[in-house]
Amino acid sequence: MTLNAMQPDIIVIRHQDSGACNLLSQKVNCAVLNAGDGRREHPTQALLDSFSIFEKIGDLKGKNIIVTGSSSGIGLSITKALLKNKANVLGISRRNPNFSNKNYHHIQFDLSNIETEYEKLSSYIKEKPIDGLISNAGTGKLDRLENFSPNQISEFINLNLNSHIIITRLLLPFFKTNNNGFLIYIGSEASYKVGKYGSIYSAC
Repeated sequence: MTLNAMQPDIIVIRHQDSGACNLLSQKVNCAVLNAGDGRREHPTQALLDSFSIFEKIGDLKGKNIIVTGSSSGIGLSITKALLKNKANVLGISRRNPNFSNKNYHHIQFDLSNIETEYEKLSSYIKEKPIDGLISNAGTGKLDRLENFSPNQISEFINLNLNSHIIITRLLLPFFKTNNNGFLIYIGSEASYKVGKYGSIYSAC
């Protein structure tokens, strides 16, 4: 194999297909570092994001934190990092994550239809004081604008933009009343570097 012939000590891989990192690790004779694979985890990016969170917020033990998009990708990796540091996580996503933890509570609904789910989310928040939001949910479909249907555009903007704004609007009164709470938004560098297939994604 060409990669083995180069005799690397470590390979860092980021790939759009889930499981790519695991597959490569079975084929090469060195360590493989997962920098993100599809809908699975993005541990290296999550390490940097988590470091920033811990640096700004401090001790997270016992804090109740909402993480949107907690079932896959960066959201899943950050959720695991928070749980490892003894935080309580209220995860919001369309799918149930493939793990269990006594400090993790999952709310399953589609943030691209957040207007219809608003009251449901509001009732959950009233049950337990929330200390912070890590707003991460989003999708990364790239294509020319003319190839998106009006419905796809609406769902895309609802998930990648409106859901962050609406959840923030829901939490702000609680944070102001308690004089406590933090808001963290995780986005993409695509908003700074626009490509021809990033028409909607970069705009959000």
